[in-house]
Amino acid sequence: MPRKWSRNSAPKKFEPEAYTLYSYAGVQIIKQAAEAAKSLDPKKVAEKMHSGMQFKTVLGDIAYDKKGDITKLDYVMYVWKKDPSGKINYVECPNSDCSNMK
Repeated sequence: MPRKWSRNSAPKKFEPEAYTLYSYAGVQIIKQAAEAAKSLDPKKVAEKMHSGMQFKTVLGDIAYDKKGDITKLDYVMYVWKKDPSGKINYVECPNSDCSNMK
């Protein structure tokens, strides 16, 4: 007989790794799109997802354009720099544009 899941049998500590939060955000987006479409029809859900609608997720607000591309960059670029003490550290490039960094 399969063991039933209960809150008491769940692990007490869970450290999300790699794509855990991205996967969870994907499920949140599908849920919100289905609710907005008032349908579970994949075409209607996809239509809502590609409408520019903002979805609230564990990663922040996410929206997609008509092609299905994400409308906000979700990466950050850094450049290595030496500070006045000689220590090498990294600095975030403004708007992920490192072309003007010295």
